[in-house]
Amino acid sequence: MSEQDNLHIVQRIYQAIVEGDISTRLRLVTDDFDLTFFGSEKIPWAGRWRGKDGAGRFLGTIADALEFQVFSPDEFIAAGNNVIVLGHERCRVRATGKVVNTSWAHVWTVRAGLICRHLEYSDTAAWEAGFDASDV
Repeated sequence: MSEQDNLHIVQRIYQAIVEGDISTRLRLVTDDFDLTFFGSEKIPWAGRWRGKDGAGRFLGTIADALEFQVFSPDEFIAAGNNVIVLGHERCRVRATGKVVNTSWAHVWTVRAGLICRHLEYSDTAAWEAGFDASDV
């Protein structure tokens, strides 16, 4: 597949994210999908998630923990089988009521027309502060 094809697939997954369309998100990933969100155990969705089931649990964990106010992919960079997306979000943490503003970088790898890997880099200090209930 071309870089343009890969870019289109990744753009489609962001459209599904904004629309809350979990079934499309899961259809766009491989059976051996590998997702990693880098962060500590203070962030409920941090860690490695595998397969479509893992992706579904990852999405459910985020939906249970956060109320999204803004979610914006700002820049798409296609590079071979990878698409890097730079963006930002603002979310309210349901458990604490705190609002987290953060920028992020997502790295998506496409294989045979489906996404096989997702790496997410975000401001983990901001997320940890958002989940810190000691000052609520």
